[in-house]
Amino acid sequence: MVEKKYVVENKQLLYEGPFSVSELYDAILQWAGEKGMEEEVKVKREFVEEKHKAREWILELWSELQHHIREVLRVRVLMKNVTQEKVKLHGKLQTLDKGELLVNFDGILETDWEGKWEQKPIIYFLRFVFERYIYKYSQRKYDNNVAADLQSLHDTLHKVLMKYRLRQSSKEL
Repeated sequence: MVEKKYVVENKQLLYEGPFSVSELYDAILQWAGEKGMEEEVKVKREFVEEKHKAREWILELWSELQHHIREVLRVRVLMKNVTQEKVKLHGKLQTLDKGELLVNFDGILETDWEGKWEQKPIIYFLRFVFERYIYKYSQRKYDNNVAADLQSLHDTLHKVLMKYRLRQSSKEL
């Protein structure tokens, strides 16, 4: 049976303005590739309305930290009021998306003790008590990995989005 421990829950990145949907998605996949993480698309939806679109993605990125411990980063991207807009960047006319963006991050540490010697109820209970209340180091070192990776992904997406914010503000001047 898999235990899930939420190390970081509901970290958000809010943005409103121009952005590139494809570049945002590629930035997530490139970051995952650099970290050696696997990715799985859980949900990819698009809702088309008369004047704008709404999109939703849920991605799970994971890596094995040990044979029974897995780091999972869940990224949920919600886009509202997305419209296409032509913007002049570097002397070229490009089509960008403009709208509201919410990126929600969860960092999860999964442990799977099934089939291990600790599956026996008394040993499982003693290990649980020992790690929770006496010696917390063994799980805490993995908690720090999850939190650091989640912050790194957050910062990467923030840089991608701010690139468009700076370009937009310099265009208006």
